[in-house]
Amino acid sequence: MVKSKQKVVAITGTSEFLGGLLLRALINEDWCERILALDEYPPTHHAKVIYHPIQLEHMESEKELHRFLDMHGCTTFIHAASPQHPMRNLERLHEILSVGSMYLLNLVAKTHVKHLILASTTEVYGATSTNPNMLTETSPRHASRGNPFLHDKIDVEKQFEYFGEHHHDVTISILRMCTILGQTSRTWMTRFLRQRLIPTVAGYDPLVQFVHENDVIRAFLHLIQHPHQGAFNIVGDGVMPLSRAIAMADKTAVPVPSPLFYITADMLWQASVSPVPSASIDYLKYGCVADGGKARRELKFEPVYNSEEALMTFLDAHREEE
Repeated sequence: MVKSKQKVVAITGTSEFLGGLLLRALINEDWCERILALDEYPPTHHAKVIYHPIQLEHMESEKELHRFLDMHGCTTFIHAASPQHPMRNLERLHEILSVGSMYLLNLVAKTHVKHLILASTTEVYGATSTNPNMLTETSPRHASRGNPFLHDKIDVEKQFEYFGEHHHDVTISILRMCTILGQTSRTWMTRFLRQRLIPTVAGYDPLVQFVHENDVIRAFLHLIQHPHQGAFNIVGDGVMPLSRAIAMADKTAVPVPSPLFYITADMLWQASVSPVPSASIDYLKYGCVADGGKARRELKFEPVYNSEEALMTFLDAHREEE
């Protein structure tokens, strides 16, 4: 058996949910020689992990970071620091997403990195009444005027795509995950499902889909070893109505008229009472279901958990805390 060439992988956002999962997974992979952890906070010490402090919105040490990446022979760079849910500080959100990504891409252009991986979301397709039953990687990306979080998410994807058009020696991979659930997942949907009383939009019951965090990590690990160009939807099999997800969580749905929901959502969001701002309400009205066929064909990605199993794993892990 031919031994795989060992990889040196840089990851942004290692103190956050997804970046932390990737860090821990790569530690256990023999083909991964070193992990370069790029974050504001240092990770738990491990012989494989080398830490370099960064703040995406303040990249003053670009030359130092450039030397750090090349000194350790980094050829794979994963941008996982992108927040998985909206933030209340919109200015900082923009700096982390759009501005921070611009800094990183300018930096990577000067290094020997040959594979760039962006952690994104299927929410970039938007939730509208005109969405098809299944959204593919070629579907238009939409963000409502009042959703700066998704505007910036789409902008980051476009920055990566533009970079790939001008750096043909670098493989650009974008993984668009649907809602990630599991034992440790943290997204706006996990906070939403942990409320005792869950507000819903009266008269609407959209289809939702989930992917297990372990399946997400499997997709990343495969992609690191076998680079593929392009965007890929990473989703679990099957969908369910939002009402079923709420029932499985043993919570009570509280239907709210759509106009009232939009009016009060931002006030409750800023007061930390609601887990979603008004910009996310569209996802409680309309379906945003992505097709995973391309990832199956090109990445050979077969999720172990379907949407319902991913939800049950999350619910079982948190029932003891409630």
